[in-house]
Amino acid sequence: MQVVRAFRCLLAVTIGLAFARGTPAYSQTPSTKVTAVAIDPQTPTTIYAATYGDGVFKSLDSGTTWTALGPANVNLLSLAVDPATPTTLYAGDETGTIHKSTDVGATWTPGIVTGPSSGCWRGGGVLALAIDPQVPSTIFSATESVCDVTGDLYKSTDAGLSFTAGAVSSRPVSFSSLTIAAGLDGGFPIIYAGHTTSPWVTTGGVVKSTDGGATWNWTSLTSNGNVIAVAADPLTPTTVYAVGGTTLFKSLDGGDSWHASLTGGVAEVIAVDPANPAVVYAGGAGIYKSTDAGATWNDVFAGIGAVSAIAIDPVIPSTVYAGTSIGVYKTTDGGVSWNVTGLVDYSGGPYLDVPRSIPGGTYAPGDVFVPLVPDDGAAFIALWSSNPSVVSVPGQVTVWGGFYYTGFTIYTGSVTANTPVEIFAVLDGRFVSVVTVVTPVLISDFRVDPTSVSTGVQATGTVSLSDAAPSGGAVIALASTAPSVATVPTSVTVAPGASSATFTISTHPVDAATAVTIVATYTGATLRAAVTVNPSLLSSVSVVPTTITGGASSSGTVTLSGTAPTGGVVVTLASSNTAAATVPASVTVPAGAMSASFAIYTNVSCATATATVSASYGGVTRSSVLTVTQAPADTIAIQRADYFRNRRLLRVSATNSISTATLQVFVTSSKQAIGTLTNDGGASYSGDFSLPANPQSITVRSSSCGSATRSVTVK
Repeated sequence: MQVVRAFRCLLAVTIGLAFARGTPAYSQTPSTKVTAVAIDPQTPTTIYAATYGDGVFKSLDSGTTWTALGPANVNLLSLAVDPATPTTLYAGDETGTIHKSTDVGATWTPGIVTGPSSGCWRGGGVLALAIDPQVPSTIFSATESVCDVTGDLYKSTDAGLSFTAGAVSSRPVSFSSLTIAAGLDGGFPIIYAGHTTSPWVTTGGVVKSTDGGATWNWTSLTSNGNVIAVAADPLTPTTVYAVGGTTLFKSLDGGDSWHASLTGGVAEVIAVDPANPAVVYAGGAGIYKSTDAGATWNDVFAGIGAVSAIAIDPVIPSTVYAGTSIGVYKTTDGGVSWNVTGLVDYSGGPYLDVPRSIPGGTYAPGDVFVPLVPDDGAAFIALWSSNPSVVSVPGQVTVWGGFYYTGFTIYTGSVTANTPVEIFAVLDGRFVSVVTVVTPVLISDFRVDPTSVSTGVQATGTVSLSDAAPSGGAVIALASTAPSVATVPTSVTVAPGASSATFTISTHPVDAATAVTIVATYTGATLRAAVTVNPSLLSSVSVVPTTITGGASSSGTVTLSGTAPTGGVVVTLASSNTAAATVPASVTVPAGAMSASFAIYTNVSCATATATVSASYGGVTRSSVLTVTQAPADTIAIQRADYFRNRRLLRVSATNSISTATLQVFVTSSKQAIGTLTNDGGASYSGDFSLPANPQSITVRSSSCGSATRSVTVK
């Protein structure tokens, strides 16, 4: 699935970009595009819905009938009900203004503009409102980024009469969501806020405050694209959910670490059951439900239009309301079935619902809505794009009889900068358009782990994108400022649909610690990460004892200058004289250790010999010399050496002091080998050899270095 349509401010973006081009702005229908839903906590049958264009609606009968409250002609994005005084309502609009009513919506007073507005065609919309349940006069608002002005988090301690900026804007952010959880040990409540990308902001994540909004800290979820919803467990405030990109993340430690709870799901709002926190709803293109605290999810609502709000009845939690782009839906059985409420409008049309931004080189879903088509009819809607090379849509879509909407796919081309494109729809002369911004997929994060390694140890580089890689993948160009020290592949490919990829950094010998910069480049964006390559860990190799009699064994030890890293260090071994001494091919120094030993085996030598034992790692070789001395010679006695002239046969027999030795016979004068005697057991040896002539004298030599000579008797 693709990222859900971020429709909370879609029309605002459309209007602003249209005026900037000097062309008309087309209003969207239906008018009951719901952006927020709130339930009276003291009387749960009283429901409020904020809409884009028609103010706030109120229902006193759990959604059966609705009454418009105002403020009139205001594009609302957020809504909150005072938990202590439910007759007091707050509504935030797209200009950054917070409207307040103290008489259940009969009259409204515009409050202070909390969002950025300088130099912009409108203020930064108030995308979320949250009221401190313990101190209801304390209100928090989250504002989006507009133009090149960053958004912020604002706080009021006087029930909305004044607001103070939270000074979170140390980096460009566009805040999208708020949730207030209980405090720890009776302290300040924990406040979580999600921030998202926009045409002017390219990072997303989650921030939190544990001191009532006085200070804010960035959690570890800071590079996963759009974080458009946050929700905390009402009973365990350190358990928090956040939608980032196409993944719903969960943290059990207050945001210090996160893991994916729902991947590939389409969501832009999260709601946790206040009575049973194991039940969680996530809404977007539909609604997903988990009954095991996010371990597994089920798709419980396909819906009509994108889901922008979910409200759970605090008394009967199986009753849930879903605000969508055409009104409010309701379930009374925990999502098994859903029904329209009295606030659903199929009239008007066509109406386009598309994402406010789409990454280049990808695709996203769009919807077109029309009046309900008669059962025997069909509505044919023409679609086109102002820039087909960047945004491609089908030329025509059809809504068949009995339906009032159909979906279509929007394909985007790769771009190097934010590119607004207008999408048009026409039905029976009725003409609408919306603008989506095609954003470049950029490198959002690049890091090396570990950042300091010894020669011969590999490091791992990880590149992360601001969104999923397009079809065909994203090829990230790589380079090293010192390839003779640290080598990287020429590129690494992020697989289609994935958002990150890893590659190996190989290191080479250095005499001193050397810092190398690794460069990653994609679609014109370049990020850098450093790795320090230190001299080889291999310090020495030693042999004990250094002198040994042939046939005995010795021991070698390789020593490092520091502890071996994870995975250990494999040191290559070699002997310069395998006839004298042999060593294994390698020895491994375990992770965390500084040395490892290995066995050296020697052969019997009939003369003193030396062998250089070498250890190599990371381009560095250390060595030590082993001396192999002659073993004591055995004693050979030749019992018989007869040559039978007529048969041309030499017969030899002998004894030896070492019964396991091998005895060979040679012509004494020429040292020509005649053959090997057979070991008859009991230190006795014998052998018959065919020879063309009498050798005159023979010498018998032992593998244990002994020898004896005797004249041959002719017979």
